[in-house]
Amino acid sequence: MTADYKKIAPADAAYFDQRKKAFETKTLAPYTRLVSGIKSKYAGTSIGASESIVTPLSKDLGLKMLTPDTFLNAMNEGADPSAEDKPTIDRQIKKKQIKVYVYNSQNSTPDVQAQVKEAKAQGIPVVTVTETSPLQAPLSSSGRLARIGYLPQRRSFDASLRIRGVDVVRLGLDGDRWGLPMPSFGARRRAARQRVDEVIELVGASAYAHRPIGHCSGGEQQRLLIAQALVRRPQLLLLDEPLDSLDLPNQSAITALISRICHEENVAVVMVAHDVNPILHHLDQVVYLAEGGAASGTPEAVITSPTLTKLYGTPVEVLRTSDGRLVVVGQPEAPAVHTDRHASGLRAGGDRAAG
Repeated sequence: MTADYKKIAPADAAYFDQRKKAFETKTLAPYTRLVSGIKSKYAGTSIGASESIVTPLSKDLGLKMLTPDTFLNAMNEGADPSAEDKPTIDRQIKKKQIKVYVYNSQNSTPDVQAQVKEAKAQGIPVVTVTETSPLQAPLSSSGRLARIGYLPQRRSFDASLRIRGVDVVRLGLDGDRWGLPMPSFGARRRAARQRVDEVIELVGASAYAHRPIGHCSGGEQQRLLIAQALVRRPQLLLLDEPLDSLDLPNQSAITALISRICHEENVAVVMVAHDVNPILHHLDQVVYLAEGGAASGTPEAVITSPTLTKLYGTPVEVLRTSDGRLVVVGQPEAPAVHTDRHASGLRAGGDRAAG
């Protein structure tokens, strides 16, 4: 690829070489170290697998694949395994001829599920792989993928936009890939479609996911965008003002949805919000930012008159309404002078309240 770039722009050859070197020595360094470590420690180890996606990995890692190629290819293409292959694999597992079983978690058929169950029963370690890597998922210092889902501030869709909601969600799965999509068949296609359907159902958007996104309401669009952020199974979900521009019923519904996802999917959620009231009952911790300072802790410890008074450097009173909502009341605004062609000495002033 670098050579092709040089042919197109010879004057920038040095730059292309520099980028190639940086990619090989820095970007790929964590992967290279991980591969080297596995190869030096486990080279020659016999393994079993559920699908041919594992075959090139086993070769690069120096592992010995015992699962018949015919079975691996059948699983990859969504076909039934042969009558000869299944007993062979069952025997390899029961006799512990394989030391590790690797399966594609995005294509777990009943046959594969049975093999995983039997491998675990025999005390054989089970490792999962996936065909789609998480969006924006850099390697941590330990070599593990730090999976992060992100929902930016409210995006508006033109009413004439014809792309469907389900397509918007699918973009979260493979929309970062360059070029035109290649036809996908068999296991990969089924796995992608299944995952998209799963998250759409999770956020309660199945009824309108096939409508044009521009025809969906603000709350419906937000649910689909949350599904997009979840489609790669993140461990951390970052939400930037997810309630912005939503009416009160939709704010309540989206907040409840996020809370449910947090607990059911075991996803940590970090949310930026200007109004704490809609999310107050769902919060574990708060970081309150104001006037160049910060206060952090539980909502009960942070959102108090003494804490906010100290943070703002001016008297602030926190009131609680009968329904549990918090209202933060500050000092009266300084008088302001307004002039226009009809009057030269009008004054206006008043209290500022925020909740």
